[in-house]
Amino acid sequence: CIYPVNYVSTLAEKLADLNADNVGGVWNTLPACNSIICQAIAVASSSAFGVGNSLHKTGASEIVQTDTVPFGCFRRDLFDRIGYFDTDLIRNQDDEFNARIIKNGGTIFLIPEVVIDYYARENLAKMSKMYYQYGLFKPLVNKKIGAPATVRQLVPPLFVSGIIVGTILSIVFPVVLPVFIAALVLYMLISVIASLEEAFKHRSALLFFLLPPVFFLIHLSYGWGYLTGLVKFFIM
Repeated sequence: CIYPVNYVSTLAEKLADLNADNVGGVWNTLPACNSIICQAIAVASSSAFGVGNSLHKTGASEIVQTDTVPFGCFRRDLFDRIGYFDTDLIRNQDDEFNARIIKNGGTIFLIPEVVIDYYARENLAKMSKMYYQYGLFKPLVNKKIGAPATVRQLVPPLFVSGIIVGTILSIVFPVVLPVFIAALVLYMLISVIASLEEAFKHRSALLFFLLPPVFFLIHLSYGWGYLTGLVKFFIM
């Protein structure tokens, strides 16, 4: 990441002005290199279809109260009140901490004037590993908090579960197959529409063809990681 020169001063000022417990900026997600694959990864990682309504990734036009921000600025006494970062977590430490802030009645604000240049992963393998790890440790976060932090984190595991269950049911009960195919076609249609919008926005025809598989890989990696985490942290 590359931070603006007024990063600390602006966030410290907003922390006081808003009487908040945590404030943070937005990501300007950039490709790691000039290749079209890197561009597709960066675009998908900042698209609402790719990552849901995560405002620090998709952008905001005004200061807004939210559930998480990247690289936050905290009040010192906050750690005395709710504890420190949880070292059991290899990923999602900030998500768990932010969920704990909200659970204890605190507030988190996104400050759109603070823009952080964030470089996405440089290849699909590293991108998949990152999203898999994000998903893997979400159930542990949920377990520690006592509930899912956000609804959007449940969509990918439900999507992957739907593929697995739909495939099995379609084999055992052929009558289910048309419904299963219709659901997959609907997903692909939404993915194509989202890809078309991004391709027009970035004026790149190649993005239209690359984004659907990148979107699918993000959703599959996160969803499979989440399901694996459920088994690892709740069953084993």
